[in-house]
Amino acid sequence: MLEDSNNKDATAQVRILVVENDRVNQKVTKATFESLGYIVDVACDGNEAIRLIGLMDYNLVFMDCHMPDKDGYLATKEIRGNKKFDNYCTHC
Repeated sequence: MLEDSNNKDATAQVRILVVENDRVNQKVTKATFESLGYIVDVACDGNEAIRLIGLMDYNLVFMDCHMPDKDGYLATKEIRGNKKFDNYCTHC
């Protein structure tokens, strides 16, 4: 039981940004990560994701590829090209 307690303490320190334009997918993904003990924020498109990444440190950005305005590909390209986001490891 002690191991489960330590695991929950560790996940409670992890902040995830979910970038998804579909409201149902937002709710399901957020609820799934929160049920595992993570702190979760949601952005509805790439522009909002970039804004939030500039304000908060995230351990993981879980990004949809196909979204209106700025999709996941363009947002990832912008994150990779911006020196202030150098601490992020991006995989697309």
